[in-house]
Amino acid sequence: MEPMMSNETEKEKDRDKDAGGRATVTIVVDDVKHEVRPGKWIVRELKEKTGVDPAKVLAEITPQGLEDLEDDAKIGVHEKQRFMSHARSGAASRTGARNPPTKNSAPSAPCAAGRYRIRRTDGAK
Repeated sequence: MEPMMSNETEKEKDRDKDAGGRATVTIVVDDVKHEVRPGKWIVRELKEKTGVDPAKVLAEITPQGLEDLEDDAKIGVHEKQRFMSHARSGAASRTGARNPPTKNSAPSAPCAAGRYRIRRTDGAK
């Protein structure tokens, strides 16, 4: 005879499924597919599960561009979500102190995909 499962255990199992009833979903991290449980994750744990270097930042790829995720943040993970990792930027990189723009610097513009910035050389904005 099988032991009866508590209601709490059943709720936990249901919580670990997505809206389609799947126990795992496929996400892409750095162009590699990973099967993980759907639902809430702490970013640090998701990085560990998917083999991302703890020293790097995990960023979600969204239609609006990259969204960096703090290691302590909680995020919802769902099917076909895409992420990439990149090196952390230092204060000098964020402020532009190391490479300030020069008088002759070309303005940057979004590329066709809208995710990355490219430098224009023709002076157009």
